[in-house]
Amino acid sequence: MDQLTKKHDQLKKEVEKGSKADHAKTRLLLSELKIGLTKLGALIPLSDVDQQAKYLLLSRDVLELGAFSSLHQNNIPSFENYLLKLKAFYIDYRKQLPESPKMHVLLGLNLMRLLAANNLADFHSDLEHIAPIVGLDNVYIRQPIQVETCLMEGSFNKLWYSSANVPAPEYSIFMDLLMKMIREEISSCMEATYESLSVADASAMLYFKGVSEFKDFAKQKKWNTTYQQRIQFREPVDAKQSSFGFSRTIARTLRYAREMERII
Repeated sequence: MDQLTKKHDQLKKEVEKGSKADHAKTRLLLSELKIGLTKLGALIPLSDVDQQAKYLLLSRDVLELGAFSSLHQNNIPSFENYLLKLKAFYIDYRKQLPESPKMHVLLGLNLMRLLAANNLADFHSDLEHIAPIVGLDNVYIRQPIQVETCLMEGSFNKLWYSSANVPAPEYSIFMDLLMKMIREEISSCMEATYESLSVADASAMLYFKGVSEFKDFAKQKKWNTTYQQRIQFREPVDAKQSSFGFSRTIARTLRYAREMERII
């Protein structure tokens, strides 16, 4: 047990470095810890929880560190796998074990993962299961709820500005994925609605911080830039064929962006 505790402390110290951690070292420590805890029968709680409490607390913390480490490496499938294991500790054995200080943030991050994957069915299912445990007013749970509301309302301006005010650094990973998804949807509607747009207007509508970022995006979309600094879209598509129906949202977004420029 002492050897496992020592490795746990090393892992914790490394994971706290965030994206600057030695990921090869964290993966090795996680592997060794999971093997050791499995031998003790403590990695997955099955029975005699009260007698195994100290081992289970160590197991839970190792899994939590593994979840954070996965996000720091942008390994979303690994993060999902850790959360599946952690739910046994958070939900099934919440009465036998003291509450983890990391539980709220990790459950909130998992909700953000579901939103970024556009998996609304599982988002609402998870929210229903965890609401009695963590409540909906918790800052880590409130963030994904507000994000989902913005997505449903098409309030992309609120969503974009909220990305600068996240309750934990790891939330930015999923906010970036959400903005990427939104840009793809808005750009599809732009192609369906306009034959051309100025570079400045198109950049503002897609929530890019600078024109250089927008130009990289336009290059990926194979949009042509005229000498008048206008984006000429590929073959115009009948707006009625657009599956997104974002025309009004785009017009509103463009007006908003122009107003913000005047205010600034």
